[in-house]
Amino acid sequence: MSSRQEHGNLEYSSESGKATLWAMLLCVVLISAYLKIGRAIIEVSLSPVYHTLIIACLATLSIFTLGCSIHMMFCGDRSTKEIKRDVKRQIKELANFTESAKVRIRGLQTNTQTYDAIVRPRDKAALATANRILSAIDRRIDKVEEMINSRSSIKTIDAYELLNEDLSVIEDCVESLIGDDPIPPLPPEEWIPSVVTLLESVDTGLRRIAA
Repeated sequence: MSSRQEHGNLEYSSESGKATLWAMLLCVVLISAYLKIGRAIIEVSLSPVYHTLIIACLATLSIFTLGCSIHMMFCGDRSTKEIKRDVKRQIKELANFTESAKVRIRGLQTNTQTYDAIVRPRDKAALATANRILSAIDRRIDKVEEMINSRSSIKTIDAYELLNEDLSVIEDCVESLIGDDPIPPLPPEEWIPSVVTLLESVDTGLRRIAA
């Protein structure tokens, strides 16, 4: 799973990214220079229509280089195929983790029911929280897969960005009624460790009971 630090290190990490940034700055300088000096020179000998056309061309070029710069900022100097391959690898790893975690949760739930009368409420709450986080991860995987399976390059970049966004864990009606604390948004690097920590806590509590 890519961490925020890894995501940040992609920003302008290549010479292509730096070149794109310089191109964008050059466009801004050209537009400024034209507005201050070039317009007066051109309007003396040419129709004002040409002035409008020049501004439109420069603006279009600036928007294009800005788009390239934003792409470099989020994705680095990588092709769409490379980004798609990386996203698919990450969601596969996430899906494998959620499946194994669900198997572990089912085992813990069985033991929890066995010792229901003496299991600590916080251990039961930890199981419920782990389930909620896993459900949120599953929803994120579904959305990312839907984007990545399209043939749109823009959707591929959107999928990459979504995979690196914080995870919002939805509070269900029962938890809201009993006053459980809401789970704050989780950054990508905390998804798996949060679930692992919760399940380890429950496992430790059950072993203590069984001892």
